[in-house]
Amino acid sequence: MPSSLQNTFQPFLYSLGLWFSSTRHWLGLQGDTELGIAVAVLTAVGLLVYILHSRRSRQTFWRLSKLRGTRKSANHKALIIGVARAGDLDLPVLDAPHSDAEKVSQFLLENGWDQDRIIKLVDTRNAPSYLRPTESNIKQYLRKMIENARVGDELFLYVATHGFQSFCMGGDEEDSKDEGIYSCDGGEIIDNTLFDIAIKPLPKGCKMIVLFDTCHSGTGMDLPYRTERRGSDEGSLPSQLPETLVKPNMRESNGKVVMWSSCFDDQQCWEIEVEDGEKTHRTGAFTHTFLQQYRSEAFQSNPSHRNLHGLIWNKFRNQTMSHRVQLSSSLPLNVDERFSI
Repeated sequence: MPSSLQNTFQPFLYSLGLWFSSTRHWLGLQGDTELGIAVAVLTAVGLLVYILHSRRSRQTFWRLSKLRGTRKSANHKALIIGVARAGDLDLPVLDAPHSDAEKVSQFLLENGWDQDRIIKLVDTRNAPSYLRPTESNIKQYLRKMIENARVGDELFLYVATHGFQSFCMGGDEEDSKDEGIYSCDGGEIIDNTLFDIAIKPLPKGCKMIVLFDTCHSGTGMDLPYRTERRGSDEGSLPSQLPETLVKPNMRESNGKVVMWSSCFDDQQCWEIEVEDGEKTHRTGAFTHTFLQQYRSEAFQSNPSHRNLHGLIWNKFRNQTMSHRVQLSSSLPLNVDERFSI
C-alpha cells in the first residue's frame, strides 16, 4: 500500500480496532454472531453519515468537475438568490422568489450551463443553513463566485428579494441615495458593497450577467454606464450607454458586467399572475418577461441588447406596468452588440 494511503487509513484502522474490542462490552453481547450483526449495523450507519456529510461539503461551493454542458468558457459560475421573507422586518412575504429562482436555474440549463456550476440560495423551509440567503452567505458566495476569475470566464447573478433605498453619506449617488437588497435574516447589503465584492475585482476578459428583480434596482450594482429615464424605448436608445458624471472613478472594473434591472431607482417592481396550463401562479413581472422575451423568435432573430431591451420595455408598457426595465454596464457598451447567456 502506498505510504500516502497508509497515513490516511492507519488512524482509522486503529480506531476501528478499539471500537470492535469495546462494542461487545458496551452492548452486552455474548456470542460472536450477535457481535458481528451489531458491528455491521453500526458500521453501515457510520458510512451513511459519512456519505451524507461528504455530499454536503462538496455542494457548498462550485464544483471543479469536468463540464457536462455545452459552454465553451474555461469556467462558468452562476449564483441565484431568492428571498421571500426579509427576516423580522415589517415587509410582506413575497410569493415569487423561490419559484422564479428555479425557473432561472432551468433557463440556464437550457442555455448550456452545467448543473454543478449553478448554486441557489433560497429561504425555503427545508434549505440547509449553508444555502440560505443570509447576509453572511450572500457575501461569502459572491466572493467565492469571483474567486480566481480569469480571461474567458462567464459569471451569472440573479437576485429576487425586497429592495430598498437609504440616504447616501459618500456623495457618490446622483440622487443622494444608496440602493440595496435585503437578506433572509433582515440584513441590508447596499450597492457600494455589492460592487466592491463582486464587480471591482473582476479581471479584463471576464464577463458577468446580472439580473435584479427587486424594487429600486436600477443602479443596484453601481455600474457607471446605464440607460437614462427619458427616451429609453427601443428606438431612441443611444448606440453607447451614457456614463454617470458622479465620481465614475469610484466604480472602475476591468470585467465586462451587463446588468438588467426590473425598474429604475425610484420605482417599485411587481409580481403578476400567469397561467400555467389550467393553473395560475405568481411570478416576478420582470423575471417572467425577461425569460419570455429572451426565448422569443423576435429576439432570437436579432439577439442584441437593444432588441431585448425594447421587447421587455414594450411588454411592460402594453401590460400597463408602472415600472420600466433599466440596462447598465461596467464598461462602455454598444447596445447593438449580440447579447447571449
